[in-house]
Amino acid sequence: MKTIVVEDRTCLLAKPVLQAIADTCISLGHRVVRWRGPLSGRVPHSRRLQRCHAAFVWNGVHPSYAPAMAELAAMQARVANVELGWNPQRGTCQIDTAGINATASWSSEPLLTVGKTPLAVRPQGDLLVPLQLDRDTQITQLSPSFANMRALVEFLCRNSRLPVRVRPHPKAPADPLLQQTTLRLGGSWDDSSNFAMAVQRCRAVALVNSSVGVEALGQQLPVLCFGQSIYRHEGAVYCLNNDPAATAQVTSELQHGHCTLTVERVAAAYHRVMSHQWTHAEIPQRLPAIVDQLLAGTVDFADQPYGLWSQLIHLLTPWTGSGRRAA
Repeated sequence: MKTIVVEDRTCLLAKPVLQAIADTCISLGHRVVRWRGPLSGRVPHSRRLQRCHAAFVWNGVHPSYAPAMAELAAMQARVANVELGWNPQRGTCQIDTAGINATASWSSEPLLTVGKTPLAVRPQGDLLVPLQLDRDTQITQLSPSFANMRALVEFLCRNSRLPVRVRPHPKAPADPLLQQTTLRLGGSWDDSSNFAMAVQRCRAVALVNSSVGVEALGQQLPVLCFGQSIYRHEGAVYCLNNDPAATAQVTSELQHGHCTLTVERVAAAYHRVMSHQWTHAEIPQRLPAIVDQLLAGTVDFADQPYGLWSQLIHLLTPWTGSGRRAA
């Protein structure tokens, strides 16, 4: 029996995923300790990390997790990162031992499918730009060309040969200034009730690395990708950066009905992403392989050195409750 830490969260999308992970680890015969992470919210567990062989943390790449990740590394615990899935996000998750989204272990593997059939372009429509949250790690860590959404919108309004329609993120506060800037630069502001409706009127979708890009791929729409992403593969999406000429050329071709993406590569990228997305019901069947991978080669605590630095971190971490075994 090994000790596995599983974070808990108040978020209604994350909580059932983490509970299913805890329940599955217990069913495999391991001791599970629930943990209150830096972004967990008010959950009835300790913020202090107990010594463990492995840990499941939500996201884990936010800067506030750095001390905890350092402590887990010091105690030689293996870590798996957990996040929402992509299409749809509700009811699904992603779990990987290397990272989430574009940092996942499988993300950079080459797409071997050969493209033969040019992707069809709708005869009418604009360039839909679904915004993301500036504070999200998808932007803060995986968007080398654009530091925020304002920079992306201004770039596209100035360089796209297709009309630009900006769709605000549903969780973002109203931004009248960005809306005014978009309109001043010749773009429009999308007021569709959901992404499915917004995408019906576009010819292509431009984004940094949003999960809605997966939905666009599923609809065989041309996607202009400006950041590091799980679907950033040549021939499946347009792999772009802050080069104005490249964006102008791609959007000009799309305006005239030409597309260098291929049906086969788009479908391959979409199906690869979907194959790494788990439903909640799949966790008991798919998680044991991840647990085995995490625990392979781990040693009993009696045989494992636990350095002074790790002990100091452990003692100084604020104690806000009692660790408890998941029910």
